Amino acid sequence: MSVVDYLRTKILVYWWQLILFVVSANLAGVIPALFSDVGRGGWYGQLKKPGFTPPNAAFTPVWTYLYCTMGLAAFLVWRDGDGFTGKAGLSLRVYFFNLLLNLTWTPVFFNGRSLEGGAIIIIMLVAVVITLMFLFWKFNRLSSLLLFPYLIWLSIATSLNFTLYAMNRYDEF
Repeated sequence: MSVVDYLRTKILVYWWQLILFVVSANLAGVIPALFSDVGRGGWYGQLKKPGFTPPNAAFTPVWTYLYCTMGLAAFLVWRDGDGFTGKAGLSLRVYFFNLLLNLTWTPVFFNGRSLEGGAIIIIMLVAVVITLMFLFWKFNRLSSLLLFPYLIWLSIATSLNFTLYAMNRYDEF
């Protein structure tokens, strides 16, 4: 099968579902950011930060890429696992739980100013993403591998979250 035939039969037929998965994943990041002080200085700007803190300008493009790959990964599992009611039903429910946790972290961390709450959610996220990678592997190996950059970024974010807690736990903001 040629690449063109593969694209025609495997992706282009489902183009609107693919778009829906990618857009819904990105909404999980955009919606909480709209209602928080992310990138606006405020409380986060006053925190002592470790030297490995990524620059603020890195967060939007990195998260956009990650949400797009999450959406693509979920789409591939949906397509290859017979949809939400097929064999991939559990995997897709775990995926949407991942999005819910991800959506929750921003308001807890930024609006709630809770380094501890953020740490709890991000540890849960890491565990869910590892689980998701194993679940997705059964349906589409590429979908599992697409989540690997997300896991790496979450690992960096987890280290940052815990370091911020250690550096700022006794400060009043």
